[in-house]
Amino acid sequence: MAASTALLWSVPLIGAGALSGVLAYAKAKVLGPENPISLSFATGHLNVARVIYNPVKISDLDRFQAVCKEAAQRNKFDRVEFVPTTEDEPGSTQAAAAVSEGVDRVIAAGGDGTVRLVAGALAGTEVEFGILPLGTGNLYARNVKIPIDNLEASAQVAFGRQISARDIAWLEASDQDTAQDGPHDLPSRPDLVAPMADGRHPFLVISGLGFDAQMMADTDTRWKEKIGWGAYVAAGVKHAFDDRLHVTLSVDDGQTVRKLSVKSLFFANCGRLPGGANLVPDALSDDGLLDICAMDVQKGVIGWAALGFQVLAQNFGRKGNANKLQPGGLSFLQGKKVQTSTKVARPVQVDGDPIGSYRRLSITVDPGALKVACPAEDRS
Repeated sequence: MAASTALLWSVPLIGAGALSGVLAYAKAKVLGPENPISLSFATGHLNVARVIYNPVKISDLDRFQAVCKEAAQRNKFDRVEFVPTTEDEPGSTQAAAAVSEGVDRVIAAGGDGTVRLVAGALAGTEVEFGILPLGTGNLYARNVKIPIDNLEASAQVAFGRQISARDIAWLEASDQDTAQDGPHDLPSRPDLVAPMADGRHPFLVISGLGFDAQMMADTDTRWKEKIGWGAYVAAGVKHAFDDRLHVTLSVDDGQTVRKLSVKSLFFANCGRLPGGANLVPDALSDDGLLDICAMDVQKGVIGWAALGFQVLAQNFGRKGNANKLQPGGLSFLQGKKVQTSTKVARPVQVDGDPIGSYRRLSITVDPGALKVACPAEDRS
């Protein structure tokens, strides 16, 4: 009986040992020791990460791929793939393909535009979302506290196992002005971003209309590459004293309706800007709400100085007019659905990307639609 029992146990043990030897040989000989892959044979599923990267943002592709592979190996991914964006396909198409092919995690490597387009294709799916911030602003990465200007550190987060459910917001614009002859129309340019297939624009940080969108539209790409965020400041000075925006705002299907005269109207999923400035202090990327921010400036330079003081004060805990929209400074309101209308088409931007001039906007939030790889214990 004892012999039979020993024989019974020895068969699976011998088989397991033989299988382990075969797998080790395959990994050493077939995959190669330099390839950071650890096969997940326990479940029969290969844990695959796909990096969708903007090649314009990467000066040393070999180093970039090596850092990603090392981070993937540390975090037990079996395979890491690299797919570049193109001018015609800036990220959403590649991300949608990854979803259909069953990729476990998609990592967006580039600026805010690449990040938001990839996020738009992943929203509502089970595919995890990592971020390698390589742009000028890197706004969303800052808001969820992903390391900036440190590829190794951000790669450890992007391939890491800390996953957080985060909101994504959507903007649908209609009644476009294509005449391109009014003082508030965007210049005729081929790089106005197109919506997703359903006609909506995803955004992760802030969309808006008015002064901010005009500033984004007029930012010179060449100066942006040379002086970074300073290029936006230069464009902002140009439009600092433009006419105010007259807009009708409806929140949550008319529960709140306002007629406003402001410089800009923002819709925030989260609100932290470069330099640590928190434009919308109550905006959190996981609260299921849109934060609406009305920005107005009166009395010229004095008004801009007062606005700057208010933003600074917010960073020390003194908030603006919560749950109210007033004509001066910064004021705030929250909701889940927002609609706006203007008599004159005004410039619109999503996460810094200009999309054109429109008279009507509809903005919604999709709570917890993204599974984002974030640093541990982050809530922003």
